[in-house]
Amino acid sequence: MATSNPITVHYWAGRGMCEPLRVALAAVGAPFTNQFLETKADLAALRDANELTYGQVPMVEMDDCKFVQVQATLLYLAHKHNMYPADLKAQYLCDATMAACADARRPLTRYPFTLDGTEVKANFNFARYPAKWNELLSGRDYLLGANVSMADVTMWEVLDFYEDIFGTAVFRNDFKAYPALLAHYDRVGQMGNLTQWQAARSTAFVDCATYARHVNQTLYE
Repeated sequence: MATSNPITVHYWAGRGMCEPLRVALAAVGAPFTNQFLETKADLAALRDANELTYGQVPMVEMDDCKFVQVQATLLYLAHKHNMYPADLKAQYLCDATMAACADARRPLTRYPFTLDGTEVKANFNFARYPAKWNELLSGRDYLLGANVSMADVTMWEVLDFYEDIFGTAVFRNDFKAYPALLAHYDRVGQMGNLTQWQAARSTAFVDCATYARHVNQTLYE
């Protein structure tokens, strides 16, 4: 089910904490526009208008609501677009995997501020996350079997983030020990508007140094 109302995503012009939301919107085929933050005044305007429940971004304007908190917004999209299971144990697996994705991607979010790929790799826990996901995906198309869930999309985003930092050749080499996960990555990448968003993102986002500067001057200067 596509989202009919206009959707606006408020965040800086980079991946950060927001990219799982943009990727989820693209995966379900929901068009959205980005309102990029650059200065302290941009964030202050949202806060002064009482549009940020906890004073933080990302914020997604959608369905006549202003959604904050990434995991809660992902779950809203999952329920709305039939990408969340009815079975309680399957719900747990989906929720646990989405939470693991949030943990796994945390070292990647530091890259624009350090530009240190060696540090990113040292802190990216292959044994804890990709190895487990590969095990869960062995012999099945998606985490829950034949039916795609939002957890599949969040796993895809972590790998996409890694590939975005290190390039396709390094990414494929570093993940070659996880064939089921790589096959899943290629499969999920065909969903909705993901290919289009990847192309659009390459020109919509600023470079890493500019992104880091915008974040710092918005939050700290």
